[in-house]
Amino acid sequence: MKKANFLSKTISFITSFSYRSLINDAKNPEKINQKVLKDILKRNKSTKIGQKFQFSQIKSLSDFQAKIPLSNYDDYESEIQRMANGEKNILTKDLIKAFGQTSGTTGKSKMIPISRKAMSAMVKRMIPLAYVLAENFPVLFKRGKSISLGNNRITSFTQNGTPVGAATSIGSQHMNALQSKISTSPREISSITDYRRALYLHILFALKEKKVHSITGFFSSSVFDFFLTMEQNWKQLIDDLKTRKINKNIDLDPVLRQKLEKQLHPSDQRIAELEGELQKGMDNIACRIWPELTCIISTISGPFKIYGSRLKKYISDLPVYSPMYGATEGIAGINIHPQQDYYTIIPGALILEFMPIDRQNEKTPQTLLAHQLAPGTDYEIILTNYSGLYRYCLGDIVRVVKYFHKLPVIEFIRRKGNLLNIAAEKTSEQAVVSAIENWSRRSQKEFIDFTTSPCLDSAPGFYKFFIEFKIDCLNKLELQELSTALDQCLADSNPRYGVARHHNKLGCVQVYAIKQGSFGKFKDEKIAQGASANQVKIPRVLTIEDNLEFFTSHIITDTKDKVSV
Repeated sequence: MKKANFLSKTISFITSFSYRSLINDAKNPEKINQKVLKDILKRNKSTKIGQKFQFSQIKSLSDFQAKIPLSNYDDYESEIQRMANGEKNILTKDLIKAFGQTSGTTGKSKMIPISRKAMSAMVKRMIPLAYVLAENFPVLFKRGKSISLGNNRITSFTQNGTPVGAATSIGSQHMNALQSKISTSPREISSITDYRRALYLHILFALKEKKVHSITGFFSSSVFDFFLTMEQNWKQLIDDLKTRKINKNIDLDPVLRQKLEKQLHPSDQRIAELEGELQKGMDNIACRIWPELTCIISTISGPFKIYGSRLKKYISDLPVYSPMYGATEGIAGINIHPQQDYYTIIPGALILEFMPIDRQNEKTPQTLLAHQLAPGTDYEIILTNYSGLYRYCLGDIVRVVKYFHKLPVIEFIRRKGNLLNIAAEKTSEQAVVSAIENWSRRSQKEFIDFTTSPCLDSAPGFYKFFIEFKIDCLNKLELQELSTALDQCLADSNPRYGVARHHNKLGCVQVYAIKQGSFGKFKDEKIAQGASANQVKIPRVLTIEDNLEFFTSHIITDTKDKVSV
């Protein structure tokens, strides 16, 4: 007991010290940025890129901005491939621990180097999150388990044996030893490659536990999938618990099946409780079957807001905490006020610049530093990290909400270029999500997910909406009415869209119903192609031909003018 108390006090001291350090850094981020820049340039002055841009001659952030051009992934692709082949001192002198692979669902997959120094810098700057969690959700550190929907699968290895996979999976590798202690799921489940199979097993083992304090998923889409799958399969899940055997339709290696079934030992009382609650329906099911559930920990900002609102059916008013903002290239901000989905920029791990979005098309656009921004204004993130990316255009658009001392507090808005814009109406993803949620409420048509595609085969052009409904069928007249209603909701959400429609520069939206399970199948196919289950995102605008063909092939109508769902 004394040892446990000492460990608890030590962790508390470290996390509170780290949080106080963040407060101090927030008062002078310029000094921290200058220190990080000096360190990056010194470490990498002898690399090929360091020699090309004469890192040794750069003395300040303003020098750096003047001498190093803005870059994107295409500028690094060949160098990164050489690094993957084992060459050293190209973009960084530091040891590359892994290559983070992006999902490729909204564009071509990228392979981002992650150095040992970058990983240690990120971990250090994320320690204040433990303090925030302890202050706001203290039960997380006292009892019970978490339902963890992570995946730690490594996709492949480079020629010299460096792991390649989603950054989230690479990070999860370090949690393997703790998996059985803190998670409801046996650690073997996190290595299962099939997303649907793993999700079913996560639910099965979560149900047998009553003392659950949190549900953790990297994106709220995976948490929504968790509850939707539970809703669709709860009777079979109960049967599995009763027999202490995993459904034979779940294809598992016999040895793995035996290992898992040995750990499947719910009490008869627990099974009776679950069956009674699930028979009542899914409204607020999370708190009814896990009475000690305190929060959901998952990204719910930007494009994931739509899943946050859809989760309300299952979790009611349970808080959803979105802990951090970042990408494979690095973590840029943490959420120190869980009541809001905003992120305070953290200095010390990255150098961040901000490009005003009205300057994106300039040949040499001016960028600003963290202390120079205007609240209420949107910017594109530009980052420099310890892994060999310099003044790299991340493609994320953020809005400055306010300041925390001298650190901007931001809201993630959207990905760059992800707009409905065939008539220069500039309908953002945020506006589309708002419109479709309003449309769903007004029409009382519940849906699973959606995506869109611009259609220019006629004049004027229009947008196709591919929607997976949660009802049995719709006829063509109903779809026409739904199309008109969605068109009006888009005009309400973005007045410029309404103007374009009024002047006949855009045609009316067309809603297409697609087969039930289509979005799940889309995710499965992307995962089978090498994407990580942790990071597969539904593209809101279909810009890749294969993606468009997939959803077009899943539109269903029959000869009776019915659209079956």
